[in-house]
Amino acid sequence: MKYILYNPNANNGIKPEYLDGVEYKEVIGLDYQAFFDGLAPGDEVVFVGGDGTLNYFINAVDTDNIRNKVYLKPAGTGNDFMNDLDNKDGNEVLLNDYIKNLPTVYVNGMEKKFINGIGYGIDGYCCEVADQIKATGSTKPINYSGIAIKGLLQEKDCQHYS
Repeated sequence: MKYILYNPNANNGIKPEYLDGVEYKEVIGLDYQAFFDGLAPGDEVVFVGGDGTLNYFINAVDTDNIRNKVYLKPAGTGNDFMNDLDNKDGNEVLLNDYIKNLPTVYVNGMEKKFINGIGYGIDGYCCEVADQIKATGSTKPINYSGIAIKGLLQEKDCQHYS
């Protein structure tokens, strides 16, 4: 059997038309581990959502021991994961190889797996300033630490840190 799990919060809450007339379960409140533990060996699962749906899934289930085929059908606003796979047609992508042996980070005593890299806050700010410096044609090395310090001090001119 093929199960479709849909995140109603994906894509700013706009349900994709391809779900019209299709039987699906919403992922909000779903006990993922119990759901996967109850699947028959030949069952398949399709997640309909975006990066947030994927992130929640990989942190709710022991992805290294999933025995069923798991797919992602993009329905998010950014879909960075699918963009990284160069999936411009929006087809389902088999996730099994991508969700094994994921890197983890420990924050405040919690272990979290991650599948996408993102930059925001000071990291994103440094990348933005570095891109602006590169756009000027400067060939000097970029000093990310200097940009970060100036950014934290809320100084406007970070150009001389290149």
